[in-house]
Amino acid sequence: MLRLRHLKTINWVIVFLFCSTVAVSQTDEKVAYGLSAMYDFQSNGLGIGARAYIPWVEHIAFSPQIAYYPPFNSYHEIYIGGAAQYTFYQMVNWHWYALGALYYDRWFNSDKFEGKVAKPNNIAEELGVGIKRTYDCFQPFAEARYDFKWKEYSVQVGFMISFGDCFVPFRCSAY
Repeated sequence: MLRLRHLKTINWVIVFLFCSTVAVSQTDEKVAYGLSAMYDFQSNGLGIGARAYIPWVEHIAFSPQIAYYPPFNSYHEIYIGGAAQYTFYQMVNWHWYALGALYYDRWFNSDKFEGKVAKPNNIAEELGVGIKRTYDCFQPFAEARYDFKWKEYSVQVGFMISFGDCFVPFRCSAY
């Protein structure tokens, strides 16, 4: 069960996630916001996530993220951090990218597990690859990741919406 202090922490993370999009972009890409579902192969855990996508320079973007694995999983935890993404191949509207991520991991039920690694507060590093398809403002994506802290693989699928590409101001046909 989430306690009030956990909810306050999650609220601050969400504020950080969306306020961090004030970064100045040096590319034509637009800032996007998204949701994802994730599956962890080691624990058979299901999670949900939220993210922002902030283009920085050509082919490089920053993505602040939050991921939550609810208590029905064997591991009840929340990840807060971000990823740097490098688009290494682009064909029409398909984008293949590599990512490196760093997260603070709050493991709520770590006391149920034995071992030196089972701590409530952790730092986790991940590497991965992903693919994104762009349909104007709608961008579905899929990612495969490896977590070096827990030595486990996970996948994420989700979508992002780039509001800057959805709502183009009305232009007079005379101009």
